[in-house]
Amino acid sequence: MEHRPLLNQDFKEKREEILAHKCPPEGWSQAFLAQNTILLKRQGEKLRYERMSALDEVGRLPSDIARAHLKGAYALWKPRWSDEDLKRMDEQAYPPILALPGYYEDMAYVDIKAAYFSLYSIYWGVEYWPPRWMGGKVVVVRWPKELEEHKLARNTLYGYIRRVRSTIYTASGPVHVNHGGYTYPQVALAVVDVLHGLMAHALQMGAVYVMVDGVIIPQTYVDAFRSLAHEWGLNTEVKAVGDARVWGVGSYSIGNLWSKRILRQEKPFSNIKTHLLEWLEPRHKWRLSLYKRALGM
Repeated sequence: MEHRPLLNQDFKEKREEILAHKCPPEGWSQAFLAQNTILLKRQGEKLRYERMSALDEVGRLPSDIARAHLKGAYALWKPRWSDEDLKRMDEQAYPPILALPGYYEDMAYVDIKAAYFSLYSIYWGVEYWPPRWMGGKVVVVRWPKELEEHKLARNTLYGYIRRVRSTIYTASGPVHVNHGGYTYPQVALAVVDVLHGLMAHALQMGAVYVMVDGVIIPQTYVDAFRSLAHEWGLNTEVKAVGDARVWGVGSYSIGNLWSKRILRQEKPFSNIKTHLLEWLEPRHKWRLSLYKRALGM
């Protein structure tokens, strides 16, 4: 396969051309689009355009690193899953989000560090069907330091186990196909459900904003929330403190920290799975204890 790095603007133009025409460039039979790659195929030949700014010092993309280590994990143990598991993940594996518009004094923004990475490590080997049962085995994957220290690669790996389908652009138009090569639906769902559980606790502590693994809560509850997160096997850090203003999803300010956009009109939103907390919490703590025992902790 030929690799051809492109400057951001050139990469964007090639991508937009395929999307506009809904077919691969002339002379190619298939095109696959990803965040940092455009893969073109024809009989016996492959060409991969790569976003130059995403390449590391040895010419690898975050997806290359993620795939390599995911293959290693699957060589150690390959999960079993059904179409029903895939459907359940597709419908239920949405991350926790909360936005309660308003002005709030003495707040703190607490971030869960490497949340996806920590949780898919704990849950590797799980069989999961909420709220019916949690079972399976504990498989300890010794992820290399390279992955631990590469945030984009860590999150890309979660994206692979979360992937449901892909789009292939052909000469006759786009074709949607199931994409199960790297998928692990039980882990993908368990990861976000644990975050939902933790954020359900944060909601009880007065949280006014949640975005996946970050939360704005009253400063008086910061120590309690961080202690709880630690009990759940997660590390945290305080990114900002001060008065907070929430406009909506992805739109907030706290202290000197501002979101990239500010909504003109306030829009409340919440999808926190509070109903799952009572069932999930004891099972998560049981799973974490098994994982720690397997690590010899």
